[in-house]
Amino acid sequence: MLQMFFGNMTMTFQKDGRYSATLLDKLEDGSWNMANDGKTVTLNSTKGKSNEFQVVSLSESDLIIKVGQGVFILKKTENP
Repeated sequence: MLQMFFGNMTMTFQKDGRYSATLLDKLEDGSWNMANDGKTVTLNSTKGKSNEFQVVSLSESDLIIKVGQGVFILKKTENP
């Protein structure tokens, strides 16, 4: 069921601290920051919203973040 809603979700994190996300055909962008201890990532939307997520795991290929009581596994892909 979640795959149906979130299966096409994309998030792009740039080295310069900018991000863009697409979810349910809505685009959001802004800035991102990883805490010095690597335990949280903060997204600051250009729309004025700020969201902080707990980092469960970070590797060369995956970023796993806690969202509410669940987790999201973000897989690294190369831009075409």
